[in-house]
Amino acid sequence: MNGARAGAPDEPGEPGDAGGWLSGVYAYAVWIALLGIVVMPGIRNQPEHRYDSFPWSSYPMFAHSRKTSKTVVHHAVGYTEDGERRRLPPRLVANDEVLQAAATIRNEIRRGGRRSRALCRRIARNTAASPAYDEVVRVEIVTDHYDCIEYFAGDIAPKRSKVHASCPVLRGGPGS
Repeated sequence: MNGARAGAPDEPGEPGDAGGWLSGVYAYAVWIALLGIVVMPGIRNQPEHRYDSFPWSSYPMFAHSRKTSKTVVHHAVGYTEDGERRRLPPRLVANDEVLQAAATIRNEIRRGGRRSRALCRRIARNTAASPAYDEVVRVEIVTDHYDCIEYFAGDIAPKRSKVHASCPVLRGGPGS
């Protein structure tokens, strides 16, 4: 037997070799199973199933049709002496986090006029302390209504606004 174990075939792949053709069948079975796992989401991600999965995503959170292109933004707006609107950054409201600043403004608006006015005064003090906003003389807490499509086409003026609080930006004098 030329040094081989008793009962073992002399050449791999002969009919008695379990490691030859069975390992090939096993490899093909694993390959087909993995292919099925990858393809299944694409087959099942049809309108009647309405779920999202790897590797083909329909991004359902973005792919649905919207009823309207209008949105509402609660924010703090600065005004110059000439009445020009200036966007105030989140750090003047709360900190550098945009969503935290937006939540702060929204929550204070919901809590009523007294809370909106207190927030307005705090933003005005922060604005007064920021040299980058020296031209801002007034701060307003505002809810603006925009049409998103028109906004990105260049019409950035709000369609409708509601002022919740307005306060002066006091600099350098008593009480500032």
